Amino acid sequence: MFPVAVCRAQGAVASIKAEQEALQRRIREKELMLRQCKLAQAAVEEVRDGLPNLRFQVEQLQRDNGAVELKIKSQAKMMEEVRGHARVAPARLCSRHLHARLFKRAGTPPGAQVKRDLDISMNDFLKEEAIGKDKAAMFAVTAKQVW
Repeated sequence: MFPVAVCRAQGAVASIKAEQEALQRRIREKELMLRQCKLAQAAVEEVRDGLPNLRFQVEQLQRDNGAVELKIKSQAKMMEEVRGHARVAPARLCSRHLHARLFKRAGTPPGAQVKRDLDISMNDFLKEEAIGKDKAAMFAVTAKQVW
């Protein structure tokens, strides 16, 4: 009878040790999960703290975007006004279209047409440069008279 009691006691001790090891393992897992939970909570708090700043940045970017759009529109209007006041540009466009139509009717090869278009645009550019020089000279004379 004595050996049976010893076996039961040893079995109970082994069972208690196994339960203690399982308990220690669960405690370590719980502590690990608790650390992970605290890290996640800290990350959430950090994000929450950053939200007002991000909202402000979004509002600022929207205001800046609106200002840029207004500037683009005003510059586009200025460009239209400049194009409307330029007397050389419409003539250049008209002459290009006229020459393009003449070249198509004459049946010139595409390379020759490109060369002629290039010559026409260069000629127009040189005319604009001459007009610009005349205006610069008139401005210089006017500036000397004023000062």
